Amino acid sequence: MDAGVGDKVLVVTEGFGACTSVDRFLSPIDMAVIGFIDHIELLPGVS
Repeated sequence: MDAGVGDKVLVVTEGFGACTSVDRFLSPIDMAVIGFIDHIELLPGVS
């Protein structure tokens, strides 16, 4: 991974999502980084 200090990443923090995101269904995984965030766009009027 190329994420460093200050970079934004997308993290899944529940067991089933973490295990399935890395194709290790029987592993005791609680959390996984599943993506890097390059750009965030906020829509007006949406909170």
